[in-house]
Amino acid sequence: MATAVTPAIDARVDERAAAGAPRLEFLDALRGIAAFAVVFGHRGEGLISGFVHFDAHVFRFGQFGVVLFFLCSGFIIPASLERHGSLARFWISRFFRLFPLYWATLAAVLVLHALGTYALPADYSQHEVVTTAVNTTMMQAFVSLPLALGLSWTLAFEMGFYLMVTGLFLAGAQRRSLPLAATLLALTSALAVHSADGPTPVVGLLLLATAAAAACVVRGRSIGGLLAAGVVAALSVPLLFNGYYAPWYSVVLFASLFTGTVVYRWAHAEIPAWQGAALLAAATVVTTVASAIAADRPSFAPTFLAAYAVFGAAFALRHRTFPAWLLRLGVISYSLYLLHPLVYAVLGDATGSGTVVRVISFVGALALSVLVAELSYRFLEQPMMALGRRASARIVRPAPPVKSAAAAA
Repeated sequence: MATAVTPAIDARVDERAAAGAPRLEFLDALRGIAAFAVVFGHRGEGLISGFVHFDAHVFRFGQFGVVLFFLCSGFIIPASLERHGSLARFWISRFFRLFPLYWATLAAVLVLHALGTYALPADYSQHEVVTTAVNTTMMQAFVSLPLALGLSWTLAFEMGFYLMVTGLFLAGAQRRSLPLAATLLALTSALAVHSADGPTPVVGLLLLATAAAAACVVRGRSIGGLLAAGVVAALSVPLLFNGYYAPWYSVVLFASLFTGTVVYRWAHAEIPAWQGAALLAAATVVTTVASAIAADRPSFAPTFLAAYAVFGAAFALRHRTFPAWLLRLGVISYSLYLLHPLVYAVLGDATGSGTVVRVISFVGALALSVLVAELSYRFLEQPMMALGRRASARIVRPAPPVKSAAAAA
């Protein structure tokens, strides 16, 4: 007799179903490390003498956290889509997971700006209504408009990844993660080498890579699959060329997202272990070398290397138990990521103060950011995710259960 499936009571339970309990700890631990790296880096810029020079020449804490976040997203997002088996369920889940908190943060930014506490970019007011409206979409970084919240550029890449994964799902090619990641890594190498040659070779390389990726993902697929792959390619071009970022950098971040997906395939034995390990090793080398060649700051290369090394180490230890405080930090990481700039803006910096005052300000700002994130998660994120589950259950009818052969007999 079929057993009814009870809806998960928390988004983390959803992820446990998609990725397995041990890997849930692995992901939350990494999210906790990533979030702490970002908040540490942003506070260090205003309080630690020489930190900006360190950030530019030695190691970028914020960038390290972002790459870790992307590797984690790449691991879990396609798994979530495949588990739902429904684009509608997937997008409803993603909407209620991301947008309510983001919109609340955006509103708080505008209020703090009106009060003179939070500084928006100088050109934000030139077309304030339009810019604000575009900022509500999370895609503002790809249309070259000012960012109300500076770190929201990463959400644009997340949304771009969701769109790509959606196109692949429609093509029935979502499991072709390995050739896609390999193609993006090859394109990263080419773009890094030719980064100083102007746009013409870049466009040619992009078209060649797109054709190669399409050939990989639609091999043996229908015309509909080919059209869906074309949609993916069409979405990719503006994401790579219409934003603030050099094409090599956009590609390397999407390559990191798809590398995370390959590791998921490896973890679930959908590809041979040697292929997953080889791709992860290649991604580590390519992203590090490409950053050394093309980035305008020496700190990019060691930062990418460290992010991939930490991800690989945590994945290798995924069956171990991680500290509870680190796991909790991972659970509230989205709130912590979005809200800590507002906390810092309200507190101000302590530039010019004595060492003791700066240390107290540093530790206090981090602690207050964690407290605000915890409250945000409990009273905004969790209720909105619960609302999303109810909306999904009401809007999308579950597929009828499939009878087993024994039951049919």
